[in-house]
Amino acid sequence: MSITYKVRPLRLGSLDIDKSYNTYMKNAGEEITQPILAYLVSGGGKNYLVDTGAPDEDYCTRYQRPIRRELGETLLGQLDANGLRPEHLDGAILTHLHWDHAGNVKDLGAVTHYVQAEELRYAIAPMPIHSRGYDAPQHREPHVPFWIGPHYEVLDGATELAPGLSVVPTPGHSPGSQTVLVQTSGGVAALTGDTVPLYENWETNTPNTIHTELRAYYQSLSFIRTSCDYILPGHDERVLERTEY
Repeated sequence: MSITYKVRPLRLGSLDIDKSYNTYMKNAGEEITQPILAYLVSGGGKNYLVDTGAPDEDYCTRYQRPIRRELGETLLGQLDANGLRPEHLDGAILTHLHWDHAGNVKDLGAVTHYVQAEELRYAIAPMPIHSRGYDAPQHREPHVPFWIGPHYEVLDGATELAPGLSVVPTPGHSPGSQTVLVQTSGGVAALTGDTVPLYENWETNTPNTIHTELRAYYQSLSFIRTSCDYILPGHDERVLERTEY
């Protein structure tokens, strides 16, 4: 029997960015502020987190790009606001391992993190242009990347994690990007991560500027369209117009 879930967006700060980072070959020079988002998926007595947001502000300023957090916009603060602690989670699903989506994995203790095998492989040795986003060793002095540490459940393709909750590979933005499909009262929601960072990407069929394989990206967008009733993108302020889906 399928479970109907509630999906709650969590705001984990914001960053100022040139819109063209999101919209391939469009909107250069247009500055926008976009939220850093995670999602809490709850139903059938289970709670799953989708993505974990960016690391602390000092790290972001030094190694990625500056972010801003209002009071309570940490990952643990947002879980607490929903009456949860890490030990209440049945798992954390990572759409991919970039700094603003997997930056707080160490905050969750022993929670199992679900990631595609191809994403782990690429994060270890990405192309130089993508090394910063993964905090890869070649990006800066020897160190331990932020995503090292938690227990990973490594997935190889589409996987049902619970009735009404599954992940599907949607490569393009990164080789191992995955989309989370969730059965809600409004139909199947697709939590897309940065495969669809903004609703505008969805509405205009425009890929993210950061991508590893453009043909695969367009195939992923087409697949998502046939698999869901609506999407919840990775960085769109409009998501926060509702507290629950």
